[in-house]
Amino acid sequence: MTTGTGTAAAPGVEDDAAPHLVVGVDGSPAAAEAARWASQLAARLGARVVAIAVAVPQPLVAPGVDIGVAATTLDLPAVEEGVRARCRQWLDEAVAGLPGEVVGRVERRVEVGDPTTALLDAAREATMLVLGNHRHGGVAGALLGSVAQQCTHRARCPLVLVPGPTT
Repeated sequence: MTTGTGTAAAPGVEDDAAPHLVVGVDGSPAAAEAARWASQLAARLGARVVAIAVAVPQPLVAPGVDIGVAATTLDLPAVEEGVRARCRQWLDEAVAGLPGEVVGRVERRVEVGDPTTALLDAAREATMLVLGNHRHGGVAGALLGSVAQQCTHRARCPLVLVPGPTT
């Protein structure tokens, strides 16, 4: 981290105040487009990219099921590791689609929790937040409560929504 006096970060420590773009990755074609767009801009700016996939804790039992009984039959750490592994796969796939010269500028992170909160926290000191637009409009967009929609209201940095491929 910098101290505000222009000193550089210690070796091996990322400087969150240095120019960087945060891109959300969720395994979708729209997120892959966002990662490509962010990496191209970062290359022009001499910035790095922080690609983030968020593991969302899922309810593991149905309503009315005794949680004590369910917990004894589930390997909760294995379930959590499976979700994290899926996020790492999304990141690997998104980065694999980038030009070779920018791959080394991409930091991959898996966060756990609410995607909106995780992305906004990561982008607090970012140059820009880049998200894929899944094109959920109308009723679907209202019902889904999209992460992009929530971020547009709360981001403290510029936000770019990159449209996903048309099918």
